[in-house]
Amino acid sequence: FLFGGMNIAGRSMHLTPKIEQALSSRRYKNAERIAIGLHVTPENRVLDLSGGIVCTWVVAGKIVGGENLMIVEVNADLGCEIMESLAANDVTGSQLIHTAVVAHEAMGHIRF
Repeated sequence: FLFGGMNIAGRSMHLTPKIEQALSSRRYKNAERIAIGLHVTPENRVLDLSGGIVCTWVVAGKIVGGENLMIVEVNADLGCEIMESLAANDVTGSQLIHTAVVAHEAMGHIRF
């Protein structure tokens, strides 16, 4: 679907009613997208600790270039959508890592 001038790959199973409402009202992640536009520069590298449906990271990737964008996403099912969305917006070369970021090593394995 098109959102804010971006092509976003989103499967219905990942679009909760709250996300769908924010998307349809054109308010989804507005503050984050504005902040990225104000503070991220082409010289930066961006690390995303929750890829989600990737709207904000398309904005960042367009600024810094895909090779300077790393996305950590625990939900492996979202990986294909994340990479599709980045490619559909000419953000290539990003690194996607399927893992969870936890407070300390003692947590061991987590279930998602």
